[in-house]
Amino acid sequence: TLGVCWDGADASGIRMRLPCTSTVHDASGAAVDLRAVVALLDQAGGAAIYAALPSVAAATLELRVDVLGEPSAGKDVWAHASMHSQSHGSALVLGHASSETPDAPAFLRMTARYIVGSGPGQAPADGVYLARREEVVARFATAGAPLTVGFDAILGGMTAPCGWVLPFAERLVGSVTLPALHGGVVGAALLTAAAPLGSASLTHRLSAMTVQYIRAALTEESVVTAQLVKGGARASFVQARMLQGERLVATAQCLFG
Repeated sequence: TLGVCWDGADASGIRMRLPCTSTVHDASGAAVDLRAVVALLDQAGGAAIYAALPSVAAATLELRVDVLGEPSAGKDVWAHASMHSQSHGSALVLGHASSETPDAPAFLRMTARYIVGSGPGQAPADGVYLARREEVVARFATAGAPLTVGFDAILGGMTAPCGWVLPFAERLVGSVTLPALHGGVVGAALLTAAAPLGSASLTHRLSAMTVQYIRAALTEESVVTAQLVKGGARASFVQARMLQGERLVATAQCLFG
C-alpha cells in the first residue's frame, strides 16, 4: 500500500526504499510522514529476520524509535535493518532510516524485538495450510491505497468522543493468515492519537516512542486513546492504548521534547 521497494541485502542486513509520493506525504505535503517511516521500519525489521532465518515466522513484540531529525522534503526514505541476536524465542533487530541517499546520516533509529517461531495464525506447512495462505495472500494483495493524498488517508481513521477510531480496511493487513493489522499500522495509529497531546507546545516534537504489541490486532474496528502523563516546558510524556472492544491490543509510551 505504501509503495515500499526491496532495495537489496548484504552482510550488514537488508535495505528497503519508501518513495516520497503523495500517498505517504505528511500534513505539509512535502515530506514523508514520520508515521509512515515507523511502519517502514517495522516492515524492514521483519524482513531482516526472514533474511537471516528463512524458514522461521516472526511477529513484532516491541518496537522503539528514537528521532534524530526529519526526512528531507521531496526525498525518498531508505530503511536499513539487521538481526543482531536471537535468544529465548525472540530476536533483536537494529535499524535506521535515512533520507536523500541510502548512506545519508540516520534521522530515525529503531531497536525492536520480534517473536520467532510459529507466528500468529500459522500452522505446520501442510498442503491445506499452504493452499489457504495462497488464497488469502491473493485477496489482500489487491487491496491498494485509496485514491486520496496524504498518509492520514492511508490510515483512514477519525477523531470521535471515545478516542481516535481506526476502521478496518484490507489495505492495513500485515499478517494475512490470521488476518491481522500490520505492526506498522498499529504503531502509526498510536502515534496519531499521542501526537496532539505531546505537541501541544509548539516547541515539542516526538523524541522517542516505544510500542508494546500485546495481542494481534484483528480485522475489526480499533479505538486508540491517549493520556498526557506529564507536560512540561522541556518534555512531555504521553501514553497511548489501542483497544478492540475490551481487548487491549497495544500500548505506547511517547516522549516529546
